Amino acid sequence: MTREPDTGYYRARLYLDAGLGVLPIRLDGSKAPDLPRGHQLLKERMSEADLWRRFNRPSPPGIGLACGRVSGNLECIDFEILSVFEDWRAIVEEQIPGLVKGLTTCLTPGHQDGRGVHVWYRVKGIAVPGSRRLAQVPTPDGKNPITIIETRGEGGYAVAPGSPRECHESGRLWEWHAGPPFTDLAVIGAADREVLIAAARSFNAWIDSKDQKTANPKPATRQHAGNGDSGLRPSDLYNQRGPDWVEILDRHGWKVASGSSGGKRYWRRPDKDRGWSATTGVCKGEDGTDLFYVFSSNAHPFEQSKAYSKFSAFVILEHGGDWSAAAKELARDPRYGTQPRTNGRQASGHHGNGHQANGHHGQNGHQKLPDDQQVEPQTWETPIPLTQAAKVDSFPLDVFPRPLEQFAAEVAWAKNCPSDYAAVPMLVVAGAAIGASRSLRIKDGWFERPSLFAAVIGPPGSTKTPALHDAATPVYTRQSRNFAHYRRQRTAWEEGDQKQPPPRLETVYVNDVTIEKLVGILRDNPRGVALIRDELTGWVASLDQYRAKGRGADRQTYLSMWAGVPIRVDRKGDQEPVYVPHPFIGVVGGLPPSLLRQLRGDTDAWDGFLDRILLSYPGPLPAKGEDWASVSQEAAEPWAATLDWLRSNLLPDTADGEERPRSVALTSDGKKAWEKFTAELAQELNKDNLPEPIQGHLAKFKGYCARLALVVHCLRQAGGETGGEDVDGESMNRASRLIAYFRSHALKVHAALGSDSEIEEAQRVLQWIEREDRESFKRWEVHKDVRNSGRFQRIESLDRPLQRLIEHGYLRRAEPESQGRGRPADPVFEVNPKHRRENRVNRGKAVPG
Repeated sequence: MTREPDTGYYRARLYLDAGLGVLPIRLDGSKAPDLPRGHQLLKERMSEADLWRRFNRPSPPGIGLACGRVSGNLECIDFEILSVFEDWRAIVEEQIPGLVKGLTTCLTPGHQDGRGVHVWYRVKGIAVPGSRRLAQVPTPDGKNPITIIETRGEGGYAVAPGSPRECHESGRLWEWHAGPPFTDLAVIGAADREVLIAAARSFNAWIDSKDQKTANPKPATRQHAGNGDSGLRPSDLYNQRGPDWVEILDRHGWKVASGSSGGKRYWRRPDKDRGWSATTGVCKGEDGTDLFYVFSSNAHPFEQSKAYSKFSAFVILEHGGDWSAAAKELARDPRYGTQPRTNGRQASGHHGNGHQANGHHGQNGHQKLPDDQQVEPQTWETPIPLTQAAKVDSFPLDVFPRPLEQFAAEVAWAKNCPSDYAAVPMLVVAGAAIGASRSLRIKDGWFERPSLFAAVIGPPGSTKTPALHDAATPVYTRQSRNFAHYRRQRTAWEEGDQKQPPPRLETVYVNDVTIEKLVGILRDNPRGVALIRDELTGWVASLDQYRAKGRGADRQTYLSMWAGVPIRVDRKGDQEPVYVPHPFIGVVGGLPPSLLRQLRGDTDAWDGFLDRILLSYPGPLPAKGEDWASVSQEAAEPWAATLDWLRSNLLPDTADGEERPRSVALTSDGKKAWEKFTAELAQELNKDNLPEPIQGHLAKFKGYCARLALVVHCLRQAGGETGGEDVDGESMNRASRLIAYFRSHALKVHAALGSDSEIEEAQRVLQWIEREDRESFKRWEVHKDVRNSGRFQRIESLDRPLQRLIEHGYLRRAEPESQGRGRPADPVFEVNPKHRRENRVNRGKAVPG
């Protein structure tokens, strides 16, 4: 059969034959329809004759697809940023595995600095609404938002693959990427569409002033200042220092849903068993406080597309919308107001946690909602085994400048892997490109250089190596150029005057090398090198392999290199010793989970080696068939150009003829961000009974935050985001987000290694729960049984293992019964009925219905 030519006319006819409304698109870069305003083609399908007349020409127009009823209830979700699409896809996958894989996705030209994505599908059961903005982010000036996700619905259209380059100002094409062809678009139901839309709305970080004002009206009274905070009302103080959102929302049936990470939380409304209805940690109020953004239309008593401060939620949930009563209640609380308490106690119904019971109480003190507001009990999910991490953070791609964020996202897209597989090597490779040219001065005597050791952990076949190679390709290319240049110089030297010293090879990376050879390379390349290996276990196994009985100082030498301590290697015979005053190396590679113990070492002795490695352990993505995806040249070029810029523009000091790192400092806001990070880290390190291996890893994060801040800041310099050399607050804040990411993955690794003693404590408590077969219990009941084990001397020592069981889904807190005046209520814990059922089956007991 003869294949029809892929011209504009034949492509447009394929769309028309598939029941889609086709529009001609101008070739002036505007993406606008080549039609008079109000033309009926947005409502009626084009005839075959009209299609021939408009598209059968030497330079046919672009092709637009009309959405809504004219195309069989067609809808398109338009993502301006590829990395945002990747994050959205991961969130949807958590709720409905395989849903996005079954939809048609296309790469779009996007903005000047990256590509976007269109997601196409038809909807059954409801009429597709008009086009909607789903997510916006503020501009640096905070005035005008940028739309990053929107829909194309009834009355709207989007440009389709097959359109010429002239349709977009960048000259880039719209390209089909994955999923069914347009001749066989997926048809989804209203419930699945709701998941797609809700996931997209969760990225919204912009609140229109009128919406925020409507959602957060201010009480008229201002007479109660709080605790000496002049000019601040109790409501303001509640927003700033009030309880966590979990405490505010959990008691009303709202639950944190899967997909939450870092400071961003997804919230599920009380009568919902999947998906999300709101977020915290995304939108900020005018005063910088966190807002509860609701994007569900069924989240009564909250309104859709509104953002609520903590005080607004307190008023609505606890006072039925009575702003005056809520303000008076807070004014009586010494934490937020100055009015004296009545009879030495808090106001009636106040539980001391910032909540007012609003009069709906049973005899036991539990809040009781009116009958028409009763909700079904929260559904339970299957518990996560204690030896697995409850959750790990997604890599925060937006710490990179936008072009590099785009590159990492495209690598993940093309290799069908988590973005971590590309992003973590990019950090190490960038740090090695900076090398010993820069150091960050924290204070007198404390300098940190951008030397990073990192391991990306994933099962065999999870495309760790291909993603690593994409990140390292500019390094391999530079090494090839250097070697070709060296060979030319060597040939000329051999043919010429050999009285001159022979040329030296400029080395930027190594793979398999002994310590003696590596030290020589570092002497000849004082800027430093990257050690890039597909499998890091080979690197670890090679340490000390040439020493007698396998014992030597190689492992310690790498620890010294990590710290930048001068190295001296004495050689045999009369050869001069090799001395490197500022050794620099960055290390990165992949690792299968089964070989984690080799990275730690064969013995249980903890020498701090593993503590110095940044660990990334994301879950792999589902396998998929060939989709012909690849990393575009537009995405790869900025990454290569960035590494060239770092090597060419960041030069070391050369005082006395010796190269040494040039010192940069922290700006004033950089110091404030550093103070905040170190205070939070110290608080975590000061926790009681923190396991020694975990404590060692967390302790190294202090220096690593400075190193990552230096890498991020230099990348921002290369991308033109900042002109200053000193590390500012923005770079430090991005580094602290990276530390939060690596912290969550380190905990996952330690759980897998069994080096987290808290797991053993949680397992001991879980054994008691299984033996007692309890639906619920109080803390003192567990302590009465386990206190003689020598591990739980104080009842408070149960708090951390109980919290671990909550995080893994075995338990959840219930509202405790009131214990009377002056006596705090003991926590009540409910046991996951799914685990109780499995436990009873395993023990051969009758299974409750």
